[in-house]
Amino acid sequence: MPPSTKIDQYPTAEHRWTEDQVCILLHKIHLNPQLQQLFFLKHDDNSPPSIRMEQQLCLDVLKDTKWMEWMIKHQRVLKDGRTGGLVVRDQWPRGLRAVSRLFDELHPLAEKIKCSLGEVRFSEQLKKNPLADKLWKKWQDKSRHIWYFEYVAIKTTLKPKWIYTKSFFSNSIGIGQDIQSDLIIRTNPGHKPIRFKPRLDLDKILARVKGRPPFHATSPNHSNAVLPPQNVSIGKDCATCTPSHSESSSNPNRDISEDLKTESISGYYNSMNDISLDPPVKLAGNRSSATFIINSDPDSTLVHSQSKTLSAKSQRYHIAKKENEEGSERDNQLISALLIFIALEREYLHSRCMSKIQVIHEGTLNSREEAIIRIVQQMGGQTREAREGDIVTTVDEDRVKQRYRLVSDEEKNGQSEQDHVAITLVGLVELIRECRKKELEERTMDLLTF
Repeated sequence: MPPSTKIDQYPTAEHRWTEDQVCILLHKIHLNPQLQQLFFLKHDDNSPPSIRMEQQLCLDVLKDTKWMEWMIKHQRVLKDGRTGGLVVRDQWPRGLRAVSRLFDELHPLAEKIKCSLGEVRFSEQLKKNPLADKLWKKWQDKSRHIWYFEYVAIKTTLKPKWIYTKSFFSNSIGIGQDIQSDLIIRTNPGHKPIRFKPRLDLDKILARVKGRPPFHATSPNHSNAVLPPQNVSIGKDCATCTPSHSESSSNPNRDISEDLKTESISGYYNSMNDISLDPPVKLAGNRSSATFIINSDPDSTLVHSQSKTLSAKSQRYHIAKKENEEGSERDNQLISALLIFIALEREYLHSRCMSKIQVIHEGTLNSREEAIIRIVQQMGGQTREAREGDIVTTVDEDRVKQRYRLVSDEEKNGQSEQDHVAITLVGLVELIRECRKKELEERTMDLLTF
């Protein structure tokens, strides 16, 4: 019998996941549709591309853990001598794939928690059931199961009816029943989880505008203007799934919150207090005919972001002040802020809400039109330049439920045809908002459902 090799003398590496790490892991999966499919719909997929995706995910989430030290020691992961980065030597067997092993037990655990908390998509709904609400607060205080609503967000995106589907454990677990599990350990035993401050309410920005009533003071005419959201929240339960510094981390100075970008975005929202708003301008007509001009020059006083990364992202939607377009400065800032928040929100909640919609536009677009068209594309919509005659093909009819043609306010009247509806730029922004609202239903309240 050949002597055992060095690597055979050691047991298979088994990582003990912490609450923080599971939160970060689920967040990364939430941002990537391919990872969602892999771990929530095709969990037994052992194809080489799937294994490579999981290996990269392990390198990202578990790079500062004892598990990674073991993998490096046994040459399953190598350090690049030139860059210092981590690279994978070969495909790992399932026993070494820490994410797959986690989900083997995480999915059943989530089913048990669903039975205990009830048919709730986010923690705010727990207030309707005192037993479930009390249990959830207990878990929060003890840093247990705080990853659950991030899991629910992914699961209900892929399977909207999952939360209402009867579980295998329904007969044995009742509402309010505690769920014990040693699958995930607490990151910092003896310490309560750190929670971020509530998000900035953009309605307070409007309240700073002289003569403009708060959003709460609704009136029959308040719908004539596009208002910022009442509650700017990327996710209801972002604060309940907040990573702190892991004891297993070999680098105590590592900013784990960078993985979630939460601190940067919090600072970004808080910087909205610096917005300089002009006195209000009365908007005449219906909400689709009001004229809005975007003015979000990167050097303007609209937003002084504390995050260079997010500032760079938002600049894709900036419009130069030099463009000679009519409209009030206040309207410029409101729509500009809306575009930036839509862009930021999409980083956290991917959407296909425009997948059945096509927008036809002229070949030459100004900056604000390019920004909106880009958002339509990112949310699954189809766009194309107007063609002479604009013959609608059978293929188009099969893929598109509704077709719109982007027009100016002056061109609005008389532009609708049998195969498309004329829509202004502001009307298109409103359409995006309404489609997103329908897509999310009651799962969560985000930047577009105001």
